[in-house]
Amino acid sequence: MKRLLVLLLALSLLVLSSCESDEPEREYLEYEAPIATFINAYNKKDSASALGCFTPGAKDLYGTENDIVNDLSSYVDSVVGDRARLSYKVLDKQELDEQAVNAISDEYTDTYSLRLEVKKAYKLKVKISTKGGNLSATNENLEIITIKAGSSWYIYGNVLIDLGLKVKE
Repeated sequence: MKRLLVLLLALSLLVLSSCESDEPEREYLEYEAPIATFINAYNKKDSASALGCFTPGAKDLYGTENDIVNDLSSYVDSVVGDRARLSYKVLDKQELDEQAVNAISDEYTDTYSLRLEVKKAYKLKVKISTKGGNLSATNENLEIITIKAGSSWYIYGNVLIDLGLKVKE
């Protein structure tokens, strides 16, 4: 009886896993990964993970690991108070074409004097929400570009500067 139950369970899993889906396989969420990682890192005050969401050039611009989380924490605290937690929701996404991807690679080289081969890029409209602190909830809609370079995804551009984070001098 146990063997039959195990066989039926295995067969059921095989049938379910072979069902077709309109969703692309794994890659449809990869472009969100650096945003999710950054939000989680902020909430946990994990500086190393937060800084890892940005390209090497941007890391130099934002400063040390402690600077990025401390400065962002100060900014959020000044707006909504301490103990605020961030969350996000992607409202819209657009995969950028090859010409736009190449333009990002060129802009990166011009800005940081470093070469970065960008393979893919998405322009995302993201709602960043804060809960806790002085206000019940606040929302900020941002346009964020995420890029794939090598096997990693990064947040591209001056998102933190747009939020009021100071860059190192």
